[in-house]
Amino acid sequence: MFQRIAIIGAGIGGLTLAIDLQRKGLDVRIYEQTAVLREVGAAVPHHGRGANQSIEDAIVLSDLLSSTTDWDHARAEYERRRRFRTRNVVDASVTVGEMLHLPDGARARERNARLAAPDAFDRHLDWIHSFRADEQIPDAQAVGG
Repeated sequence: MFQRIAIIGAGIGGLTLAIDLQRKGLDVRIYEQTAVLREVGAAVPHHGRGANQSIEDAIVLSDLLSSTTDWDHARAEYERRRRFRTRNVVDASVTVGEMLHLPDGARARERNARLAAPDAFDRHLDWIHSFRADEQIPDAQAVGG
């Protein structure tokens, strides 16, 4: 059965998904409402990492769509695979946002001391920056199970 995939949005996630699907031999059409493609500042400069999350999503979705014709199963499996990581990213983003905007006082001094440690970023952020969407699938409960 011939399947054409429509991708709505030519942002970094849409373009990444389109390229990956085309490399796998699928017919892809991209639809974008703007006349000029340009940077719009979608990437958040901390854990939210909007662009990076889009790329991870595109990798997982591309692998699933290129390996089956059962799109309902692919959608459900995509949600199952992405749910754990995206929930953790959201939770970490909220925590970082709250930490970065502490008023002067004891909690702000404690935060500053923790962040001043030489290995602070490796120790606290490695889980988010070393992730490989094409290799790491969290051990999550199957959809519907």
